[in-house]
Amino acid sequence: GPAPGGRQGQALQRARRQGPGLGGGHGLGIFVHQYGTKSSRKRVTVDSNQFWKLLSDSGLVSSDDLQKIAASFDAARAEIDCQPSFRGLTEAETLSKWLVQQKVVSDFQADILAKGASGPFKYGNYTVVGRTVSGPLKDSFFAVHRATGHPVLLQFLPGYEPEDLAAWQQIDSLV
Repeated sequence: GPAPGGRQGQALQRARRQGPGLGGGHGLGIFVHQYGTKSSRKRVTVDSNQFWKLLSDSGLVSSDDLQKIAASFDAARAEIDCQPSFRGLTEAETLSKWLVQQKVVSDFQADILAKGASGPFKYGNYTVVGRTVSGPLKDSFFAVHRATGHPVLLQFLPGYEPEDLAAWQQIDSLV
């Protein structure tokens, strides 16, 4: 079924089906860091109550959806605890992994929440779901346009003024 979170959840689900790097890549040489791998997944540094609070504070899901997600998690606990991939995890790690599997949050978002931060994940009309770690657009952010579900790359330009023509020409040369 559709991911929790209404239009945003559905947009995130569509973008995640397309995979990392703008729908499978458009020749830009972009690699989106996959936070869910054993080598890159950081241990959760918060407890499960803090994780729920951070998820609420993040604005990734509405308070109504949060209650439904919590009820679904509680109802699924017995089944979750029997799965080998969840053995040995703390409750907060289990919650983080389950939320990613349910496509409530992306691997990237879960990793940020697990480190004790609530984001920010929303910038204007976009929700950040990942970050590029190599290629010509390194340190750009993979995002989803909330209204349409279209995947985009966002690049934040610290210190640049919109009128700085040289900065825009440098960016234009990358794409």
